[in-house]
Amino acid sequence: MQVVEALIRKGEMDWDNTVRAIAYFKNSSDFTLLNDYCKATGISFPHIKIEAHVCRDDLLFEIELDLLKNK
Repeated sequence: MQVVEALIRKGEMDWDNTVRAIAYFKNSSDFTLLNDYCKATGISFPHIKIEAHVCRDDLLFEIELDLLKNK
């Protein structure tokens, strides 16, 4: 999440610019971890969580975001 936030900030945006996000988890039992992280950091963004295959075996979580930058 820190890497994602750094990328968002590099684009001169914030979590509020998120228009869509999909959080992929290897195990649905980990869904609460994202909720807990967002609550602890004050982050809020539209997203869905799904249990699915992630791209690398060493990852338990991936997130895909679409952001819209206001001109």
